[in-house]
Amino acid sequence: GCVVRGAIARPEVTHIDVVERDPDVLKLVRRYLPKDIRLHVHRADALEFAIGGRRWDFAWHDLWTDRAAGEPSLISQHAKVMNRYAEHVGWQGAWAFPRSARKLCKDGFAIRPRNVSSAAQEVSQCP
Repeated sequence: GCVVRGAIARPEVTHIDVVERDPDVLKLVRRYLPKDIRLHVHRADALEFAIGGRRWDFAWHDLWTDRAAGEPSLISQHAKVMNRYAEHVGWQGAWAFPRSARKLCKDGFAIRPRNVSSAAQEVSQCP
């Protein structure tokens, strides 16, 4: 919600898409989201969301994973979603995904192993 509230406060922002896969999270946060015609909430997984011909100037990815349940590392999920949106977004960022852990490659983002934990080794390197 805080990124959305910050974007809504800017009059030059004309459209905001929020994509959330968990209906319980949507139920919890929807009441705190500003009522604004520029805000569009989608119940979907960011890795499956129908991008189509959309373009965004900015994307902030607020992902989470459950490592205890065997889900992939958070940093690898961030890299995966950033790669998916790379051609559609001017600038991307995420909580817990430091700039020092990524580099821009021709085909998207890749993890620099010397800057991140070994859990991030799942992400392939740029050629």
